[in-house]
Amino acid sequence: MSRTDTDPTDTDLTDTDLGPFLEAVYQRFHNADSVADDPLSVPTAYSDALDREVMGFIAAAFAFGRVQAFMAKLACLRDRLGQSPASRIAGLDEKGCMAVGSGIRHRFVGEGETASLLHGIACLLRRDGGLKPSFDRGLCTNGNIVDGLESLLFGIWPADIETSLPGPGFLLASVRAGSPLKRLNMFLRWMVRDDGIDLGLWTNVPTGSLIIPLDTHVFRIARFLGLLPTRRSGPRLKDAIQLTDALRRYDREDPVRFDFALSHLGISGGCRGRFHETTCPNCPLSPVCRESQVGH
Repeated sequence: MSRTDTDPTDTDLTDTDLGPFLEAVYQRFHNADSVADDPLSVPTAYSDALDREVMGFIAAAFAFGRVQAFMAKLACLRDRLGQSPASRIAGLDEKGCMAVGSGIRHRFVGEGETASLLHGIACLLRRDGGLKPSFDRGLCTNGNIVDGLESLLFGIWPADIETSLPGPGFLLASVRAGSPLKRLNMFLRWMVRDDGIDLGLWTNVPTGSLIIPLDTHVFRIARFLGLLPTRRSGPRLKDAIQLTDALRRYDREDPVRFDFALSHLGISGGCRGRFHETTCPNCPLSPVCRESQVGH
């Protein structure tokens, strides 16, 4: 990505003045145009709240690897589930789930895992009428969203589920494995935040309790901006929490609003992860990037 004279990130910021830079990046990327190639475009295609909730979870579950690859699988699922996916999924038995998931493979997720995810959601829809009650049961434990997410995962695929399906596998993250829970926190961001981009369906959860969806791109950018220690292996859940706390300096009530912008800045290409005399001077991060300044 190259800066231009009209680029809002083309400023004279220093590494100690991130606030205006983060706001500029937020304004640049947090818009409808950036949603077009984002998994958030899947649930926003529906007007019904329950359809948005269900398709949002499915979209987040598949959001790993190459964007073009998982978006193609999601497009196939959308076609098979029709205009009312929540209602369609709620009516599926195991055989129906296998039919919808037939041939849907993404990296190390096969059609059995896809069918299992649909089956788990179908059982939860028939029991609770949606995904939120299961999340709320965990949230009520102590107000911790990680407990809510864990409750949602066990609601979709409980340990005592009776099925011949193999299980959702990687499509459902493990809360207890130290994972940053990127996809789950991304789904929760969609459900909670309400700004015309995110969906704002779960109004009882305060935005200040959210955790940033941390992937390798955002992790790299955060270290370069000095929001996380430069020398750290990760990303892990504690890194996501620490980054969220760091972003509270710029927005105490809604620190995760910077996620969409930072993630798009991170995946936009051109960053080699270390100083490079050709690419770094033209990078929009250059005025505030620790790595660029060390290289100079």
